[in-house]
Amino acid sequence: MKNLQQSIRKILAFLLRMIRDVDRQIHPHIQDDPRLQSMAEQLETVPDISSTSAQQLLIALPEIGTLTRRKIASLAGLAPFARDSGGTTGQRSIRGGRRDAHNALFMPTLCVIRYNPIIKSMYLRLLAAGKRRIVALVACMRKLLILLNRMLKQAKDWAQFLENTKPEPMPNLT
Repeated sequence: MKNLQQSIRKILAFLLRMIRDVDRQIHPHIQDDPRLQSMAEQLETVPDISSTSAQQLLIALPEIGTLTRRKIASLAGLAPFARDSGGTTGQRSIRGGRRDAHNALFMPTLCVIRYNPIIKSMYLRLLAAGKRRIVALVACMRKLLILLNRMLKQAKDWAQFLENTKPEPMPNLT
């Protein structure tokens, strides 16, 4: 039993070292590319988006800022897909996409729901409409991604972006 615990500790220590090594490689990669560096700086102007979250998002979705809202949401695995057949209308659900992008948006969205008035109001509206918490959270993740995509497309920081644009209405998710 003791040998098994020691083996598990060694494996965990090795995996943690590997994660730190990858993190150390990501930062210089972004710093060496002026376009990625500029995009990371823009993403970091968003309250509740840390440098780590910005880097994860840029690595997972290097196309961010160049695609339409539907394409970027689909690429991240946050677009609702219909399960319709003939006259039957099925329930919409998300699937596919890049799991890394999906994961990179999860924690920032939890923070944004608490402090960003645009997304917080959307989250509360969806809960009041009877949506489950995870459904409302995924809808907010999609909304945040669409806002970040538009912000990068316009090459503005968060404050400039909010001054000059109104957020797009969220499509009906029922």
